[in-house]
Amino acid sequence: MLILFSTVENIIFSIVILLTSIGLIALLYWLIKKEHRRYKHDKYLSISDVTTFDDLLDLVSYRFTKHNQVYFSLLYLSIDQFDQITEYIHPDGVYQYLQKVGHSIRMNLFRGAKFAQSPERETFLIYLPELLDEDKLIQLCLRFKQSAEKKMVISNDLSIQRKITVSAVNYPQHGNGLNDLMIHLKSALYYGKRMGGNTISIYNDSMKQNEDTLKHYKEMKDALKNHEIQIRFEPVMESEDSKCYGMYTLIAHQKSKELVPYREFMPLLETTDDAFWFGQWVFEKALEHSFDVYNTMKNKEYYTFIPVSVTQLEQADIAGYMDTVIKKYQIDASKVVLHVLVAKAASSEIKLVKNIISLKNIGFKFSIDYQKDLSVLKQFISNFKIDFLRINTEVIDKEYDQIFKQVKDQVTLIATHLDKETQIRSMANKEVPFIEGPYFGQPLTKEALLPFVTKNRL
Repeated sequence: MLILFSTVENIIFSIVILLTSIGLIALLYWLIKKEHRRYKHDKYLSISDVTTFDDLLDLVSYRFTKHNQVYFSLLYLSIDQFDQITEYIHPDGVYQYLQKVGHSIRMNLFRGAKFAQSPERETFLIYLPELLDEDKLIQLCLRFKQSAEKKMVISNDLSIQRKITVSAVNYPQHGNGLNDLMIHLKSALYYGKRMGGNTISIYNDSMKQNEDTLKHYKEMKDALKNHEIQIRFEPVMESEDSKCYGMYTLIAHQKSKELVPYREFMPLLETTDDAFWFGQWVFEKALEHSFDVYNTMKNKEYYTFIPVSVTQLEQADIAGYMDTVIKKYQIDASKVVLHVLVAKAASSEIKLVKNIISLKNIGFKFSIDYQKDLSVLKQFISNFKIDFLRINTEVIDKEYDQIFKQVKDQVTLIATHLDKETQIRSMANKEVPFIEGPYFGQPLTKEALLPFVTKNRL
């Protein structure tokens, strides 16, 4: 009996010890969890106003755990045409410039606001710990934008000044979670960039894009950054004396081992709304590469043919943009030929015609490639006020009489794909004034432009 009582007592004692241990473990777990929450809370409250991109995203994610009355705004501030800075400025100078842009952002932060530089370098994420109405949000975006756009003097008194695009979203108005909110913020930023940049873009549902479209924009920007977009120039020669009277700009995308011409990937750019900003890059790069030649050929007849898309020509104030660029490079607009690479119907013919008239009034000329359907060809010549018509040399040989009768009084012909000396004489006899093609060698890099023109014209 005594042994039985002792056994029961031991069992009860063991159970008490076990329950006490479980209780202590539960208490310890609760204390650790509470301390962890306090640590996270203190950690995010103590984040500096200048932090890392990942830590700032963690702070935003943490705010989502506070379900009641959580309001905040996020901004993306992005430097327009940043690739030009990295191409021509030493890395130390780029670093100094980005530091000064970051300093300008920090000077405009209010209490509790924080910012971080994104992995893309030219873009900064800004966190504002309160919800602002649209007017106040726009005013704040404008303040950040104007401050970051000021001329920044870096080493050796070199100054950099760039336009800025700012996008903004509000929580909970514009998203239900971090991923959702960041997609909307990027959508608003890329919408502003695709429309030419230098703007403030507050997200609304009309700007919504899927991840594939956002990914394509990033891929094309990376292609520019990594020098995967190739620019070459094919000489446009006079058929009688074989002197150089211009250059046709060739654009291609180096994808793995494949070189994809602009004509083939332009339709995708139009589908993803990347045609305008990419076309701007092509336009300015072609003029930038040709600057020395233009400077040399100031008082002589000389043309640079630059590919453009119909989508690009439909954009609001495209004439103002192109006028600004040619004035920047001090180039006569009458020496720039906008080549409509893929002639297609416009979404708004009224807007297109209005823009073309504005561009023609500035002095720009237009060209297109030959269309087999002559009625369609004549319509494009009329709608686009075409100055030059590029036609394959073999097509001219076969259909010259028909083509010449239809368009001889409206356009100047350029024979393309010319690769034999006999073709030069043939085009001269047919009174085709200009010729281009592989007969004159491989397409030229920007470094080879001036030597070639000097040798074959001056």
